[in-house]
Amino acid sequence: MGRWTPELVEAVVLYLERPRDVLLVLASLPLGLLTLPLQCVAQLTEMAVVDWPDVHLDETAIDARSLALLAGARRLDPSITVNVQAGDAFQRLLPLLAGCITRVHIPSAVNLPAGLSLQAALAHCTALRHLSLYVPSTPNAVSWLKPLLQRFAEAETLSTLDLRFGRDAIPLIQSCVFAHVAHWLRQPSARVLACRGDVSAEEALWSALGGSPFLTDLVLESPRLLARPTPDYRMPCTLRSLRWKALHECSMVPVAAILRSAPRLSSLALSWGHLPPSPLVMVVRDLRCLVSVSFSGNRLGSKVFPPILQAIGNLPLLKSLSLADNQLADSAVPHLLRVLAACSVLRTLDVSQNAIAATGLASLLPALAKKPTLAQIKLETTVMCCATSRTSRRRWLHGPAPARSC
Repeated sequence: MGRWTPELVEAVVLYLERPRDVLLVLASLPLGLLTLPLQCVAQLTEMAVVDWPDVHLDETAIDARSLALLAGARRLDPSITVNVQAGDAFQRLLPLLAGCITRVHIPSAVNLPAGLSLQAALAHCTALRHLSLYVPSTPNAVSWLKPLLQRFAEAETLSTLDLRFGRDAIPLIQSCVFAHVAHWLRQPSARVLACRGDVSAEEALWSALGGSPFLTDLVLESPRLLARPTPDYRMPCTLRSLRWKALHECSMVPVAAILRSAPRLSSLALSWGHLPPSPLVMVVRDLRCLVSVSFSGNRLGSKVFPPILQAIGNLPLLKSLSLADNQLADSAVPHLLRVLAACSVLRTLDVSQNAIAATGLASLLPALAKKPTLAQIKLETTVMCCATSRTSRRRWLHGPAPARSC
């Protein structure tokens, strides 16, 4: 190591792409071979999750030492994520590091005085790309939520907005929130929107989504969505990924209409409980751009899934398929075999947590072994588990290889 200098080590570390490689270098070299900023990064691993350049910091870990280390590492342009509880310690980051804070998570309700202070503090985070916000149900929350959302609705850096609504949410507050969301969705930076929890202002949400010219990823996790008829179920034509959880008995036909409005969808994950998926079959078949499909956790059984599997078999670009936890039995295996034969570029298959027994596996495993594109197969909690190596495939087809003689 005589030819290495701290500056050369820093240049190499900044060139590395994988966070684990950075941590390996920092852990294997003496402090004397690290520049002061790299020494600070190495010591930050004791109090934060470091996936360099990302530093994930809980507000409770913000103290004089962590502030000094972050300030020392500032020259290397860290990307700081903060989990905020009360907001007091978070404000101590701002004088030196406001431009390095890229992600903020506010996972629980914030009372009025703290909310006002937090709103003022977030206004200084000029590089913020991801905001995860719990929207409280108290009427006085509007006094700090409104200026906060108004500020970020005009932000040119914010690409991800993750909203979580509490129980008994007040529709007036949600309507105010979605009005600002609609404005943000018209910003070129707006790419990912997540709405979780008790969404009651449904018309305001759909109106906001329908006017977005840039949104690519949408996450909906709400038991109330589509509980009442809504005039317009439009999705952005730019939408590429949809993850929808907690559908109910009134929602299947509208969901089919919604999917028809997103013809370029490449990733679809639906969890609809115990409901028959018949309205979805024709739609899924026509979403020819789908690369990833997940219908996990619906527990409908082998009698209901054949039409869905037949529709999936018509997707020529499909690379990832997850059917975990659907109570699929041996009778579903012939339909899975047709999917394997039809989807020529399939790389990942997950049929774990189902009821496929030894008889079904005896038919399924040889077909899996003959599928050269498959890189990952999940069969956990079936009668047996399997791997995807060449050796395992040979054993499924021909039995163990003969032992070599010395």
